[in-house]
Amino acid sequence: MQWPYSPGQAPRLSYSKGSGLFKFIVKWHRPVTYSEVINVISGISEGDAWLLVRAPIMHFVARDLNGALKILRIARDAGFKHSGIYSVTHDGVVVEVQGEDRFEVPIMINGSLIVPKDELRRIVI
Repeated sequence: MQWPYSPGQAPRLSYSKGSGLFKFIVKWHRPVTYSEVINVISGISEGDAWLLVRAPIMHFVARDLNGALKILRIARDAGFKHSGIYSVTHDGVVVEVQGEDRFEVPIMINGSLIVPKDELRRIVI
């Protein structure tokens, strides 16, 4: 089946997963400022742009299954609900610890800002 959308034109983020329709423009692994976001979106003249905030993902290697289960118990008790055993290697058991917090909001559609700049300032602190 031919996908009917071109890059940057997926009607929802879930449609773009694995289809090549979604492209990161910039990634930060720290809090960002309003002016940083404005600088990035001012360079966009077409397509859609979303502001995404994702929960942290951490990987730990336990010596054995008991150690991995202990890490999982601690992680889930701390609120990292999307955690699990990622793989088993010769080095040990790899545990992926991931939170469930996420924030996804479209801010541009077809190259036009859909969130007024003063409202965007409320979203990006």
